[in-house]
Amino acid sequence: METRILLLRHGQSVANIEKFFAGRTDIPLTALGEEQARMAAESLKDLHLDRIFSSPLERAKLTALPFATARGLEIEIIPELIEWCAGKWEGMHFDDLKEAFPEEYYYWKNDVSHLRMPSGESGYEVRERVGRALEGLCEKCKGQTVLVACHGGVIKTVPSYFAGCDDKLFNQTKVPGNCSITEVVFENGVGSVARYSDDSHLGNIKSEAFII
Repeated sequence: METRILLLRHGQSVANIEKFFAGRTDIPLTALGEEQARMAAESLKDLHLDRIFSSPLERAKLTALPFATARGLEIEIIPELIEWCAGKWEGMHFDDLKEAFPEEYYYWKNDVSHLRMPSGESGYEVRERVGRALEGLCEKCKGQTVLVACHGGVIKTVPSYFAGCDDKLFNQTKVPGNCSITEVVFENGVGSVARYSDDSHLGNIKSEAFII
């Protein structure tokens, strides 16, 4: 029995264009981010979805909303798919992180699998949290196709988790683009990534992936 989970990164946020680390802070979408969500929903209007889920953060819920409205579905919240807890990095401009937290910044750029956010989560903790949440969702939605609106830092961990917690892959995987889709397919309870950061449905309103 096949179960498909489509991970939809939220549309462009204010943090993405102002280049600060949002983490779990509730940050609004930009006008472009709202348009990306509408475009994605319109482009994928014929895609069958049994259920729609979201992280608790508003930027994710607002991205899921056009999909839910078009199908008459409720948005169900998955707390475990919230963004990284960034601790002292929350709200900091990316340019300031290198000076304020040189060791953590090094790991962010070179070895995110071993990064621990100051007073926040580690890469290992996030990957385990996200992977287990997706496995639980598969059990909950066996045989269905579901959409999950969530975050770049969350989705970045997914290929590594389903490749046996491969640290090298974790480090090499880029943050997915805004409103892109990453597809995880479960066959008999075993998950694999079928596609990553697919934003072909956005036409000419794609935005460069930056920061979580």
